[in-house]
Amino acid sequence: MKHKKLKLSAVLLLGLGLTSLQAQDSLYVVEKSGTQTQFALSEIKMLTFPSGNLVVNKKDLSSNTYARVDLRQLNFVEIPNAINILEETENTIVLFPNPVNEEFKISLQNAENTQIEIIDLQGRILQKQISSNANELNVNVTQLTKGLYLCKINNGKTTKTIKFLKN
Repeated sequence: MKHKKLKLSAVLLLGLGLTSLQAQDSLYVVEKSGTQTQFALSEIKMLTFPSGNLVVNKKDLSSNTYARVDLRQLNFVEIPNAINILEETENTIVLFPNPVNEEFKISLQNAENTQIEIIDLQGRILQKQISSNANELNVNVTQLTKGLYLCKINNGKTTKTIKFLKN
């Protein structure tokens, strides 16, 4: 009788524990800059760590490479305060570092006649910058006071708005 109660208790505890688990379907790569890239687990073929890097090899034979020294963590749940970078095959835009002190960089692919606008939370455009055919832009924000701002990036085909924090 004692064994049956013990078995029943173990089954109940195990069942309750398993119901709180959720199926994981994504891997999140979080960099020290705060950017977070999501990968569907069903699309990942293999993770490797060659010569100081993390390489995410996907089933479609493409890959993403990250320097291990620039990584904060790998997660199976989304980190709410990180900046999400949606995977795109073209027009990938990354703003770093975030938060920023004096200057941030915007990394672009296929950038032609790109317009950058810095906007405060009241919707006022505080700064404009136009660049042509640059893969990386430097944006000086020393004149901004501390706070949260939006960086609107428009290359004529795609518009992306990224939040950033000025320290």
